[in-house]
Amino acid sequence: MKVQLRWPDGFRCPRCGGGKFWPQRVILLHCAACDYQSSVIAATISQDTHAPLTLWFRAIWYITSQKNGTSALGLQRILGLGS
Repeated sequence: MKVQLRWPDGFRCPRCGGGKFWPQRVILLHCAACDYQSSVIAATISQDTHAPLTLWFRAIWYITSQKNGTSALGLQRILGLGS
């Protein structure tokens, strides 16, 4: 399902352009042609984070719903994040 959301026209390997893959883990794909491992979240906003996507969606909603914007500290406080 996540693969279809990321690649609606079918998976294409970022390295070789191959279309065949097999899943390694939930978000990791292994290209059958060149053995390259690609992730569903690579090159996205959540690439190098350990925060769940639901937290990102809450943050995005909060920022866009504020009339005058928001501060980083306000966002941290509303989402219950640490430092």
